[in-house]
Amino acid sequence: MREIWTRIEAWLQAHVPSGANVLSPGAAEEEIAATERFLGVSFPEDVQASFRLHDGQSGGPWLMWGCELLSLSRIREEWNAWKELLDRGTFEDFRSDSDGRVVKDWWHARWVPLTHDGAGNHYCLDLNPGPEGRAGQIIQMWHDDSERPVVAPSYRAWLAAFADALEAGAYVYSAHYVGLVPPEDAEYRPAPEQAPADWRHGVEPMGQGHTGDVARATFRARRRRQVVLLLLGLPFIAVLGGFKVFLGRVNGAVAGSIFALLTLGYVTFAVIFSLRNWRCPCCNRWLGNQLNPQSCVGCGVRFGP
Repeated sequence: MREIWTRIEAWLQAHVPSGANVLSPGAAEEEIAATERFLGVSFPEDVQASFRLHDGQSGGPWLMWGCELLSLSRIREEWNAWKELLDRGTFEDFRSDSDGRVVKDWWHARWVPLTHDGAGNHYCLDLNPGPEGRAGQIIQMWHDDSERPVVAPSYRAWLAAFADALEAGAYVYSAHYVGLVPPEDAEYRPAPEQAPADWRHGVEPMGQGHTGDVARATFRARRRRQVVLLLLGLPFIAVLGGFKVFLGRVNGAVAGSIFALLTLGYVTFAVIFSLRNWRCPCCNRWLGNQLNPQSCVGCGVRFGP
């Protein structure tokens, strides 16, 4: 793994403004073990070896096939979002296509997201392969498409293929997209109204294309949603309080329980919504507790004029 990463580091140093600094230092053994416990899996040795060298990326341009290379903490975050949907039964009526190498689940808890494209799609480490597959293979997982193609037989092969692609000129750095893109896409400039949308969660996709005016417009839209969420919360709690008083005259214990459940439900919804909505349109970083940040501390994009 060291040889492969050395090739990638050399290419980044020569072709990306921030160089290899975009890659995070290696993770500690305890961090790797803690992530395995959280996910309920054991990583293959090549995956462990890779994270000992680089724990994904920390901000900066998106790298892996033009996607964010996830750190262990980001892996836990993305995996947990899918696990919550799985536990709620969201995928019960959905099946994915398979050629026998991948199981037909829409999403499986032993699919570990390695990258994120900002729109809910991932390259995943498959630790629960189909009868004709192999544990540790790399698959593509689309949130709105049933295809689950196997793209590499192992993590090592996947990383080596990426290094080969970089050295072969298959990707170039694009300041406009704040990431690596194929050369033919480097000069493409989508108009703001043509920016693709992913309404699965009612939120526009968060990707490399959101820079400049588009980033500011997307940020303002997300800020408006946060403000609406806060403004709706106050009357909602007030109505719940009146409802509790009314029911309390009949049955105080029942009224208290209902009030607590509804309040908890709203708070849970608000937290999940904010975690998904209140992110930088360019690098997908959480924007923190400020309602009007002037720029992203991750990639530096400015939201103000």
